[in-house]
Amino acid sequence: MWPILGILSVSTAVFFIEVPKLRKKNKKKDLAYFCIFLTAATIISILESMGKNLWNPLDLIQAFYAPFNAWLQNIFT
Repeated sequence: MWPILGILSVSTAVFFIEVPKLRKKNKKKDLAYFCIFLTAATIISILESMGKNLWNPLDLIQAFYAPFNAWLQNIFT
């Protein structure tokens, strides 16, 4: 429970520090991207703190290159 509250408090602090700066400079697109990425990072951090098993992008890369790797191993062995 405490890690989740810590993540939410840091995320809220970052939001209230950065959003006024972006609004003052009238950067609507940057503000939208900032909100999307901050929300995604907050959700992923909360899930990680809860001990959920999240997928790793490297697993996808390894699955993509596995046939090429097997082919190279057959050539050089």
